[in-house]
Amino acid sequence: MTEITRRRVLAYGVVTGAGLLLWRFGATGWAVAAPIPGGTLDPTSIPKYVTPLVIPPAMPRTSKLPQQG
Repeated sequence: MTEITRRRVLAYGVVTGAGLLLWRFGATGWAVAAPIPGGTLDPTSIPKYVTPLVIPPAMPRTSKLPQQG
């Protein structure tokens, strides 16, 4: 049995990662979403920023801590 070295673990990791990428994306290319039936929304017709942003009040000050010494 051969000794397991850091270099061998890295090599196995690279080969495994490349194999997983080829298995997932190799035959079909990069995954692309199918078109939505009925078309898509026009981004200019969506109202933006219609609800005002809630800004919380400032945190109240606390009393001074007693000094030791």
